[in-house]
Amino acid sequence: MKFQHHFIVTEAKAAGAGHCGGRVPGHGQIDLPLSPMCINDHSSEVGTPGVVCDQVEADPTCVDRELEIGKHIGRWAPPFNDCQTFAADVIEECSTAPDLGSQGASGAEGASGY
Repeated sequence: MKFQHHFIVTEAKAAGAGHCGGRVPGHGQIDLPLSPMCINDHSSEVGTPGVVCDQVEADPTCVDRELEIGKHIGRWAPPFNDCQTFAADVIEECSTAPDLGSQGASGAEGASGY
């Protein structure tokens, strides 16, 4: 099974989650479950073969602020805390896309007494 490593690129930074003190995950070092995870520089990955970039609607200033290189972000515990959840959390925190939510619609009526 092959996993995709997720990281974030702005005009100023390229960073993502990885083993603290390490580099980009999957480049030789062993990442064990529950090992400390930090935000690592990923600039060496930009433009390399196989890297796929999806553009998202997010405030770049906010994203750059969230990508604090070296910051400890918990323990590696896929699928609860890993590179994919980190990237998704930053994008959600900094999103400029409209929040569609329920668009004002009321939810389904609950059972009596609840």
